[in-house]
Amino acid sequence: MERYCGILKRALKSRRHPWRNLDHYVHQTACLTQLRFKYTLDEELGYKVDSDNLKNGERTFPDYPLSILGSPLNKNYKPTTEEWHEIAKLINNQLKTHLRSVKNELSRSFSTIPSWGRVRIAEGGDSIRCLSHENKTGERDASCVRYAPQENVVAYGQLQRILQCSLPQANFWENLSGKTLLLAVITPFRTNGKDATIELTTYRRVNAPVVLDIRHIENVVGRIHTGNQWAIVDRSDGLAKTIFTVDEHEVVPNHDEDDDSDV
Repeated sequence: MERYCGILKRALKSRRHPWRNLDHYVHQTACLTQLRFKYTLDEELGYKVDSDNLKNGERTFPDYPLSILGSPLNKNYKPTTEEWHEIAKLINNQLKTHLRSVKNELSRSFSTIPSWGRVRIAEGGDSIRCLSHENKTGERDASCVRYAPQENVVAYGQLQRILQCSLPQANFWENLSGKTLLLAVITPFRTNGKDATIELTTYRRVNAPVVLDIRHIENVVGRIHTGNQWAIVDRSDGLAKTIFTVDEHEVVPNHDEDDDSDV
């Protein structure tokens, strides 16, 4: 909001009609934004296009080309008992074996695993920071996410951390042998499957943390505290687009060209 107010301040050109300046600037900027997204005019309109090139401290993995992990990195993070249990459940869903066997193999193979503090979704996606590192950066909260635990299921939660689990070469792991899994530890919000892009979505309580493949994360979301609950703000592609129309007989005056533009 502070940045947006700073942008609006630069639009003030008239002492007598400052509100007209602001009205026209907001209207024209909104029109350009709609044209930008509809016709992909980032380059033509001079918008900075995020590069997928790796920055300092970032890394990608072969099976996760769209997930760019970033610092801070804790190379020797020791997951909690609950996190190990959730990791074992996720792996067991793919191996279709006994959960206890998976937990035993994990305990024999690992004592610690790397934990990342940030992920950037490639091809113009969002940059998401984990809650475990949020307060250390002093930046705005970017840890709340929209994710899809199952196909056609919408859920929201808070990203706690990102775990890098590199499984060893062993017959026990079958098709996962030698592969690296990027796992997101998420605290789910109790939103009852509602989609915040099409209806008001609020929550008061959260569920126990779960571990999911990081590819289930779709985008970052905002939230607003109101009363005794939180409201989700989701600006993803499902959001209805505003259409700006001007009556064919209407002439839109331009009040910016005032002769008193002496600011």
